[in-house]
Amino acid sequence: MQGEKDSEYLQGSQGTKFSVGAFLYGAHNISLGAKTVIESDTILRGDMAKIKIGRHCVIKPHAVLRPSFKKSKSGSSFFPMTIGNNTSIGRGSVVEALKVGSCVDIGANCIIGKRAILSDCCKIDDGTVIPPDTVVPPFARMRGIPGHIYDELPETFEGMMHQATFEYIFEVSKRSD
Repeated sequence: MQGEKDSEYLQGSQGTKFSVGAFLYGAHNISLGAKTVIESDTILRGDMAKIKIGRHCVIKPHAVLRPSFKKSKSGSSFFPMTIGNNTSIGRGSVVEALKVGSCVDIGANCIIGKRAILSDCCKIDDGTVIPPDTVVPPFARMRGIPGHIYDELPETFEGMMHQATFEYIFEVSKRSD
């Protein structure tokens, strides 16, 4: 388990848990689904634009979720970020995507570029950099700098992500009760 053994969690509605060491800026713009876990030293930048995180998601320590923006002659526009259900974002990863689908596994120390779209059921290996405006297809496994498809995931990947997020959330619940 990657979480901190002595972390304290605050419990929100519907069983959502977030570490007292997490940084939620613009909390009124951050929507967390049921039984989602936000670990310590995680930064969620709801002060830039809305962030909506689905059910049974895991945001591991030191991850940063920052809504993407686009500069134009008239200024900068920030775009809301949406993350689907049963998704895991690894330790130290920086996510600036428009959309991260359901059952997505983002490894540790990844960079997901501005306005990227990660379809349902994809995996981003540790240390991968997904360039801005990239669309990652379903059941693709990505790695490298820049990230490229190197494998196809099995049809059972959705179930594997349900199980992985459930087990992580269960372990956090045991630690924090």
